[in-house]
Amino acid sequence: MSLDPFRVLGLDPSADLAQVKAAYRRLAKDCHPDARPGDAAAARRFQDIARAYELLRQGNGGRWTAHARSRVRVRAPRRGDDRVMRIEISVEEAAAGASRRVALGGNATAIARIPPGAEHGARLRLPGLGEAGRDGGPSGDALVTIAVRPHPVFRLEGGDVHLMLEASPRRLAVGGHVETPTPHGAVRVRVPEGARPGQVLRLKGKGLPARAGRKPGDLFITLKAADAAHGVADARAFAAQWVAQPAA
Repeated sequence: MSLDPFRVLGLDPSADLAQVKAAYRRLAKDCHPDARPGDAAAARRFQDIARAYELLRQGNGGRWTAHARSRVRVRAPRRGDDRVMRIEISVEEAAAGASRRVALGGNATAIARIPPGAEHGARLRLPGLGEAGRDGGPSGDALVTIAVRPHPVFRLEGGDVHLMLEASPRRLAVGGHVETPTPHGAVRVRVPEGARPGQVLRLKGKGLPARAGRKPGDLFITLKAADAAHGVADARAFAAQWVAQPAA
């Protein structure tokens, strides 16, 4: 429905300009963003109060005539514009979820809650937190684009996580367990005997958590020789000699 300025200000249609001013000052003081920082509902109420006062202030001779009031009522409500913003998070926050306080204009703020598994470029919609509507129309939404910062270890491809893991030539030759980082914390992974540099190990479900329309991502580990001067064959021979040596 259209904005009724008298109802917004809590006045009878017979109110004069002095009563309009008094009601505006009282309500605006109570709902002002400085008085209620972070209260998005109060910020929208403050905007409605300001619009209602401006409509009544422009009335004929300080009075809101029936003709002028009828013109306001026939205006079609218009939805407010969407507010577009961008939030940066780390790979670890993309995996675990995070919260950010976002500015909504003036002193109004709100909390944007980023769910676990959010990918780079994902968009959150915060209903009703965009620009105020006009002529009684609803407020727009806040559209938050998620940007995952580049990471020194992890690289994201959708919900999958890729990393390079250094292993000694001996470990590549004889195999065994090594510790590897993941966005969820360190885990131990088995390197097969005779592994080669560049070989990729896959840990299912160790990437980003599932999101709507996407299953849990996987972790892909590309093995890298810690000492490139030694080949795997030399490392295997060295390891065999070391194992064959009698204890001192």
